[in-house]
Amino acid sequence: MRITDQSIVGVKLIEPQTFPDGRGWFVETYQSERYRDAGITDAFVQDNFSFSRQNVLRGLHFVRGASQAQLFFVSSGEAFAVVADVRPSSPTFGHWWSTVLDTRTCRQVYMAPGLACGFLVTGEHACMHYKVSRAYEPEIDGGVFWNDPALAIEWPTTAPNVSARDAAFPMLSDIPAALLPQVEDTMC
Repeated sequence: MRITDQSIVGVKLIEPQTFPDGRGWFVETYQSERYRDAGITDAFVQDNFSFSRQNVLRGLHFVRGASQAQLFFVSSGEAFAVVADVRPSSPTFGHWWSTVLDTRTCRQVYMAPGLACGFLVTGEHACMHYKVSRAYEPEIDGGVFWNDPALAIEWPTTAPNVSARDAAFPMLSDIPAALLPQVEDTMC
């Protein structure tokens, strides 16, 4: 397994080892001790799964207040995944990072608390798995408009299929700092 830190503090790209043979292949998607040794010490308390069709864009989602860490990957299909820094005290506030997640590579993304994420399905579909460090609480759910010009995310489409909820998210500059994720400065 190879884990590399990315341009936003708290984002890690994980490339697990796959074991192919004549029947197919096997991959270990999580092992707490190995991830802890790599600096991922969050206690994951809930697993989520989404199935999305081609050109669906989900996000950009974040959790207000204490926030949550996430570990996510695509088990079937392909998606363009984005992480945006929405931590007001971060030196990379307003910056974003992206990668392609697919079945072929089995790559994963670790996202520390305080970040927002989204993805666009670039294949026929995408089955996305998420491990999260905080159980879902709708009252602290937040989001940033997927095509905020200030973020200038280079999505590989201009007309995605976006839910009414996600399409109504505000621009990052319109969200009061008190409603953004609050994390300790040591994270940034």
